[in-house]
Amino acid sequence: MWAAQPSDMSSVLVVRTLTPPISAARLLGPWSTQYKIIKMWSAETAGSGGTFSVGQGWTDSWSFSPKCAAGPCAVVLSGAFTGPGNYTAMPFTVTLARAGAVYTGTTAAHITNCGQGTGVPVDNTLTFRITVSKAGVVNGTWTASSWDGTMVLSSPYTSAGAYYCPAQSLTAALSGSP
Repeated sequence: MWAAQPSDMSSVLVVRTLTPPISAARLLGPWSTQYKIIKMWSAETAGSGGTFSVGQGWTDSWSFSPKCAAGPCAVVLSGAFTGPGNYTAMPFTVTLARAGAVYTGTTAAHITNCGQGTGVPVDNTLTFRITVSKAGVVNGTWTASSWDGTMVLSSPYTSAGAYYCPAQSLTAALSGSP
């Protein structure tokens, strides 16, 4: 409008919004995490892993808390490892550094025991590599909607009185869905 007079119609303007890259997705909130053991190693018996075996799978709940107010950044992963079967949930926390769509980190946690009965706590090492594989808009934010990765659980040689546990590790393929 100009001096109460309508102007001629403007020409149509067509725009297209670009989809952000997966690497720009924010990883946050609660996730259902599926594990599947894909590799086992023991210092004494190749392929042995105590009560675990290749092919076993289970689901745990994890939560990602970004270390920044907005956008993609390093995250703190809080989770629990229950293992296949009726294991006690063993909590862990790890900070995962971000490089594009890939998050990596290592932490020490008590996940397994060595010996009979309750056994001696083992100082396990957990190493994670998670890659965001899909993203979408959630509440106006470009957010991760699925991811895949691996977790390596390593255990050192541990003595439990007359009993001992050899150094061993297991590798699990991971996938996550909100």
